Amino acid sequence: MSNQVFNMYANYEDGKFSMIYESKIQVEMCGCSSKPVEIFIREVQNGEESPYWGWWLEEKQKYSMIYSSVIGCKMCFPDYGKLYIESGKGKIVNLFIGLVE
Repeated sequence: MSNQVFNMYANYEDGKFSMIYESKIQVEMCGCSSKPVEIFIREVQNGEESPYWGWWLEEKQKYSMIYSSVIGCKMCFPDYGKLYIESGKGKIVNLFIGLVE
């Protein structure tokens, strides 16, 4: 488990995060109806529950492909990420997301 916290941007509507990217422009390019919000992301800890899942890219030490379900993340790979996980290139992780205030 990583204790690192990363700041990113997302669409935030009805209490849910979507279109999660490293820059505001990436979120805006998704055509969201609200302005992007700044968020923080970290792996869940000590029994926390979160619907958000993402890919930890080992080489770049960052999260990507973040979705509100584990299957959304797994579908980014033809084998649900099995080869990349087994080769140590990354892993699918449960993420906690909060608003930066």
